[in-house]
Amino acid sequence: MNDPVEELITRYRSAIFTGQESTAKIDNVLELARLRDLRVVRFFIEIAGNSNEYDLARIEALKALELRKVEPNEKDDVVRMIGRVLQQDNDDDVRSYAARALAGYIEVSGALDIAAERVLDPDEDDDVRHNAFFAIERSKPTLQAIAAMERCSNEAKFREGAIRVLHSWSQRG
Repeated sequence: MNDPVEELITRYRSAIFTGQESTAKIDNVLELARLRDLRVVRFFIEIAGNSNEYDLARIEALKALELRKVEPNEKDDVVRMIGRVLQQDNDDDVRSYAARALAGYIEVSGALDIAAERVLDPDEDDDVRHNAFFAIERSKPTLQAIAAMERCSNEAKFREGAIRVLHSWSQRG
């Protein structure tokens, strides 16, 4: 029996990080992203959260996770993985895409706190901070989101944007 998901995962795992094999890893992630199979989400969580994986493949997995419909019981796992990447990973590009991917899960418990923590950290990479702000901005104006955005308004770099978002949210109510 032909199992395209298992075949692509096996091909990914057998590829090496150098030369054309690196391209093969990215190609496998892109092909997997087109398949609607629960195993794909688990695999993307695994590779995106693994700092020993090829960074460009991790970024593609994070992009796919941001846009993908994920089962409710897996959303918490995605947010936990993103939180770990944002706190522990050394690659600013991967962390920036992780913050961006958080936007697709901002309604999940803990996601707003993770995003606000990144925005408010003055030592954080600017792209990570801006992508985390974008994630909060994508939220519905819940009490928790409003509180997070109000905290962002106290940070000079985000004051104008936060005030604009808070004003927009108040117009919806």
